[in-house]
Amino acid sequence: MNNLKRVLSVGMASTMVLGMMATASAASFNDFTDKDEIVNKDAVSMVTELGIIAGLPDGSYGATQNIDRASFARLICVTLNGGKEPTLGNLTTSFTDTKGHWAEKYIAYCVQQGIIAGKGNNTFAPSAQVTGSEAAKMLLVAVGYNTTYEGIGGATWQVSTDVLSNQVGLYKGLETINTSAALTRDQAAQMIYNALNAEMVKYEIVPGVSTNGQIVANTQRQETGETLLEKAFKAVKVEGVVLANEYAALNGAGVQDEGKTYVQLNDAPKGLNSTGAFKVSTDLDMVGKTVTMFVQPDANSTQTSKAVVLGNALESDTNNVAVLTAGKDSAKKIADYLDDNNLKTNSSTEWYVNYAIRTTGSGDSTKNDPLTTNEAGKELTFIDNNDDGVVDYALQLVKTFGKVTSYNDSKDGTINVSAVNPADSITYKSLSSTKAAKDINGFADVKKDDYVFFYKIGNKEFVEPAKSVEVTVSSIKGNKVTADDTTYEQSGLVKGVNEDAKNLNEAVELGDKVTFYLDNAGYVVYTDAEAAADEYLKVLAVDSFSSVSGYANTKILKTDGTTEVVNAYYDNAGTKEKPDNGKIYAYSVNSKGVYKLVLTDLTEKSINSTTIEKGKTQIKSDVLANAQTVFVIDRGNDVYTVYTGIANVPKEITVKTGSAIVDKNNIAKAVFISDSDMTGSTEGVYVLDKNPTVTGTSDDKTYTYDVIYKGEKTTLTSEDGKLFASKGYYDNVSINGTEITKVTGSAIQPSEATVASKGLVANAQGTFSYSDSTKVLYVDGTDVSESSIGAITVKDGGIKGDNILVIKDSDNENIAAYVLICK
Repeated sequence: MNNLKRVLSVGMASTMVLGMMATASAASFNDFTDKDEIVNKDAVSMVTELGIIAGLPDGSYGATQNIDRASFARLICVTLNGGKEPTLGNLTTSFTDTKGHWAEKYIAYCVQQGIIAGKGNNTFAPSAQVTGSEAAKMLLVAVGYNTTYEGIGGATWQVSTDVLSNQVGLYKGLETINTSAALTRDQAAQMIYNALNAEMVKYEIVPGVSTNGQIVANTQRQETGETLLEKAFKAVKVEGVVLANEYAALNGAGVQDEGKTYVQLNDAPKGLNSTGAFKVSTDLDMVGKTVTMFVQPDANSTQTSKAVVLGNALESDTNNVAVLTAGKDSAKKIADYLDDNNLKTNSSTEWYVNYAIRTTGSGDSTKNDPLTTNEAGKELTFIDNNDDGVVDYALQLVKTFGKVTSYNDSKDGTINVSAVNPADSITYKSLSSTKAAKDINGFADVKKDDYVFFYKIGNKEFVEPAKSVEVTVSSIKGNKVTADDTTYEQSGLVKGVNEDAKNLNEAVELGDKVTFYLDNAGYVVYTDAEAAADEYLKVLAVDSFSSVSGYANTKILKTDGTTEVVNAYYDNAGTKEKPDNGKIYAYSVNSKGVYKLVLTDLTEKSINSTTIEKGKTQIKSDVLANAQTVFVIDRGNDVYTVYTGIANVPKEITVKTGSAIVDKNNIAKAVFISDSDMTGSTEGVYVLDKNPTVTGTSDDKTYTYDVIYKGEKTTLTSEDGKLFASKGYYDNVSINGTEITKVTGSAIQPSEATVASKGLVANAQGTFSYSDSTKVLYVDGTDVSESSIGAITVKDGGIKGDNILVIKDSDNENIAAYVLICK
């Protein structure tokens, strides 16, 4: 070891294959793109933080990739050198297949130390994949075990290696490994992790007496009292209970600064205080639990704050944790639940609600105040951090259900959240911050109008999205609702589950398609039928309402432009009523086809005598349109044209009669126009055939034209069968959606190309510039295919040029947007 120094040249390291691990600038565990595929997460986290193994160049760890023998030899050297690249001088091997190999020095050092041997015939097989037993044998020797004395060399080396490795603990966490198979990077991390925690050994000659009375020398193996981690990394493994971090603190500890964790150590090693703050981050759910850390104590101080934590604080397997989320549990039921999990509480158990301790009495008579109930949705976590069967900490987390009412992620970020139907026990009912990006945990995970959970612990506030499911109600029994084969109950976090604060079984009906918002335990906190449907209709006619059936025969117009006669009723705060003729509603449909019409926060507003302009969001002072607004326009004879989004409507619509249904922000969800005049946008169209295809009936014909429109071959329709006098380009065509309403002027015909290179194209139309974005199409009759400027033949003396037509850019008439080569 004495000649193990530091730093192998970057040039040499860069030649290593992907199976070889580099240690410089290694990514941490959380940076790996495939971290969810890693099985031995603690081990991978530790060995990467120690600089022994790093990720692959693509940002992944490559957990399932194998390691070759040369690479593993290097890993041994890096481990023995405290996670640093060693300088090994000019070491060479006698193996015939390692001369000049990038890992020759590592292999030579390992051979010198007795860590590895060849494969026979004076070879090492550096590119062969290392097996589990081969890796274990190298690590055993690295820990100090003697090959000859332990019998891990020779013909039976593998059996002896596997037996000893099990005894030493190298195969801990790898119980299902096939030691004859190639080792994966994931398994390698676990084996190295185990070796770091193994106690090193040495051998001493101890005099003894033989059976015939002769004095003999016996070799004995002795443990050194020092682990490989301690020897190579000057670090110790410590365990202790997290009493506080940057999120919360238990009784007797204070909330820590960001990136610090306050720990009460079990059996603190020499040179380290038993209690104090370490410079390591932990999550909220680690408070109260035992963690394991690998720590380098400061040589001149016993303070934990000056010690260096290698890697992360890892949750110890000594923790016995049970989380209760069931509803309305009595003290006896809580005790029964604990008994089922081999746990119990006593007078020393500390009870907390959102990390505020519950106590009764004062002074010397202060004692813990146990919770006697736990309502549905409240998470009651019991932590036995030393696995003695007694709960040390009982932590209840109570979240508030709410809705994000305002949100802005620019600059410092702002957010406002208001509680929705909070239960009487909920005291934290609003969240507001003008420095949300920094102060609100989870701010980046939500947006305006999201339903969320929010809670406060100490001075820190948290917000997180609420999970939702879309289901169809199939049965209601008591307070339980079954939908899509899952039974739901109401959460104890809310008084009711809709805007009227109704109980779950009253807020839904059989066959309803609804959205359920759920707490973490799966209980319903809110149901929003509108959100599930988010569809709108207009009532065109309605028959008499039947109190027996609970609906009326109703003719409806949907936002897809179709009409239908259905059974429908208006749900007026739970009372079924006859829908109003001419009114717009949101709706949902049950499994029997009955339409439930609702309004909630929707308002219908007249837009009579209003002009709607393409792209202009303000229709009236109190009616706005956006990209989701649906416009349904009556064209007569029960025919409707539909446009989605204000940017997609005709150039101008003069509304004579119409109405819009708007939300509380005055944004129109749907606009129904009964009588109007429309002016379409003016476009350029190349007509491939002046004769259209005719469909429909003798009284209602549709004419379909084959055209090139916006650089694509497509079809446009019209109610006029004689729009175009000839094939050619028309630059003044009024179009509503896919319907041609008016054609002005005559066709521009192709003309002979005179220039088509060096950024210019010219014909009788003029000279235009072109670029890589200019689209060139080859037009042969009605066949259209892509081409290029270079394919254009230009007029040159007796050579006749191709007939071309240039379609100018809509923003700059000097630039060719499209060029058509016409045959």
